[in-house]
Amino acid sequence: MDRDEIDAITAPFLASDLAAEVRNVYFEQTALGVGPGVATAAVFEAYRNLIEDPNDGPVIFLALAALQLQSGQLLDPIRDAALTLIESGDAARAWRPMDAATMVARREALANFAALLASGI
Repeated sequence: MDRDEIDAITAPFLASDLAAEVRNVYFEQTALGVGPGVATAAVFEAYRNLIEDPNDGPVIFLALAALQLQSGQLLDPIRDAALTLIESGDAARAWRPMDAATMVARREALANFAALLASGI
C-alpha cells in the first residue's frame, strides 16, 4: 500500500478539532526529534482528562494511530487500543453520525482503518 492510500484511509480520523490538536502536540514533539513513544506520552499528558471520556478518548487513540501509521511508526499498544475501540463499537459511537448515509460511510471508514491497522503496515 502506498503513502497516498494510507493517507486517504487515515484522513477521516484526523479531521476533527480534537484530532487536529492531538496532531499538533504529536508533531511538536516529533519536530524536536523524539520518537513516537515520547510524542504519544506528550499527547497523553496534554489530554489526560479526556482519555477516559467515551466521546473524546476514542478520538485521541484513533488520531494517534492514524499519525503513527502515516509516519510508519505504529506502536503496538496504540494499534491494539484503536482496534479494540473499533471492534467494540466505541469508535463509531464517539463519531456521532448525523444521518443513515453518514453512518454507513463512517462504518466503512472504520472498517478500512481497522484492516489497515491489522495488516501490520
